[in-house]
Amino acid sequence: MGEHVLNDAVSKTRTNFWFVFLVVSLIAFYCGIAWLARGEYQWWYIDFVADANVYWGDDSYRYFLAKTAFRNPDVYWFNFVLPLAVFFDGVLTTISNESLYYSRALKSFPLVLSVFLVYFTCLKLDVKRVWAFLSAGMLAFFPLYVFVSLSFYGESWLVFFICLALFLLADKKMRAAALVIGLMPLIRGESIGFVASFSLFALLQRDRKLLFWALAPGSIYFCLITTIGPGLQNFLGWRLNVADVFEAVGIWYGGEIERVFDVLYLPWLLIAVPALFLKEARPIWPCAIGAFYIVARLLIAVELDRSSLEPRFFLGVIPVLVVGLALGLNKLNSFCGSGQKAICCRVMSVGFMGLLLFLHVSSVHVANELIDYVARNGELPPSVADAPLEMGTYFKKADSETVAGYREYAEIAMQMLERNPAVTTLMVSESSVLYFLDPKRIPRHVKVVFALFGWPTLRPVMEGDVTTGYFPHPPFSAYFALGLPKEGESLLLYLDDMKVEKYPYHWIVKGNSIYLFSAKEIEDARIKKMSKDDYLLR
Repeated sequence: MGEHVLNDAVSKTRTNFWFVFLVVSLIAFYCGIAWLARGEYQWWYIDFVADANVYWGDDSYRYFLAKTAFRNPDVYWFNFVLPLAVFFDGVLTTISNESLYYSRALKSFPLVLSVFLVYFTCLKLDVKRVWAFLSAGMLAFFPLYVFVSLSFYGESWLVFFICLALFLLADKKMRAAALVIGLMPLIRGESIGFVASFSLFALLQRDRKLLFWALAPGSIYFCLITTIGPGLQNFLGWRLNVADVFEAVGIWYGGEIERVFDVLYLPWLLIAVPALFLKEARPIWPCAIGAFYIVARLLIAVELDRSSLEPRFFLGVIPVLVVGLALGLNKLNSFCGSGQKAICCRVMSVGFMGLLLFLHVSSVHVANELIDYVARNGELPPSVADAPLEMGTYFKKADSETVAGYREYAEIAMQMLERNPAVTTLMVSESSVLYFLDPKRIPRHVKVVFALFGWPTLRPVMEGDVTTGYFPHPPFSAYFALGLPKEGESLLLYLDDMKVEKYPYHWIVKGNSIYLFSAKEIEDARIKKMSKDDYLLR
């Protein structure tokens, strides 16, 4: 008896050790990724995955908005970010003392937790540990999933909530699952599919309490928007104005539908999707339907040229398909029974996971180019053969001088705002500077506007010297007519190279441009539509 108890204690200690080891190892790995991608001193551009880079303008602007979460209440009505996402990111930036690296590194904690939630979801659905572990491992090292989860996009919090909802549904904690799903629309709008499917489930179960918890958070926020908030017209209307400009530029909306397979690999779908129809998957069907809605909604919008096909838009689907993969492999191996047939099946399943790992690696732009070069030439590129262990062989970077230049760029811009109260608008097109702008030093009367395209891109489609952008105050977007600075008029600082020759009010800070204009907000502007061919010819 005593020996049995001792063996149980030793086994439990060993299990706890490996659990802690995995958690610490993953956190360290993700913190290392965060340091390489956007460290304090230099930035390696390792985040170009699935034919798109992750840490660009939208990430930097969302980081800036997160730093305003406890200073600007209007940010909670700005549906460029939604209230729960900006609140959580605001908490992280506050804890990290507004350090870019530490804010990003802190996101490794919900990322690791999401991986373990998927693992335990699989176990709750009676998946064997080996397939649960391999599937969770696939998620843990999925390049797009990792980079976006370490970003300030709303998807980083949405996938955490989806993983939590999967676990709660599998564990039959229905009220908690209802609340978690109900909160999702306060993070990302496309999560409405999860709410709708769970609400239908609650109606079929005739469970009014579940229906209430699923609908209450979004309903309360809707009521707040229409009562104490900016109203629906302001809340939604600015996006229609922005869409007009995107459509006019002609290079943003639409795309090749088959690019979906750059993120959701076809072999993976062939196993995971049918598995989600199994009776073992029934507890998580509300999430499966929500994931299907995300894919269908995006593909239809792209086909109708009403959206771009950004890989991160598929992120909410990934945890659901990972659980589907585990269920599929588990079912496949259970059919094989035992003996030689079972061994072959397991070997094939492990080989299949190896294929998915290869697809993970090849989704990284540099790795894909390297694989393509070797396939065509039968040898490594000379640069790789000469220095195979150097980061610089594979990736470009912003060196310490460049990053320090962005800091100084931001510092000069903030000093100009502090010293000249006539400047009422700071328009930012060079997005890297947003990582270093300090909201505490920006006067309250100044709007920080994220420019909608750079001036050289926007200029051909706007009639007159007009630019546009969005900002976290009602009405949330505006057109700005630009002119030479005049005494008594409101002024605008523009941060980026506008490629305007011999403009008198132009300064260069470490290779980065600052322009000063007189600016007047106008309600409307004449927009000339440009086709994609016109843009490329220009």
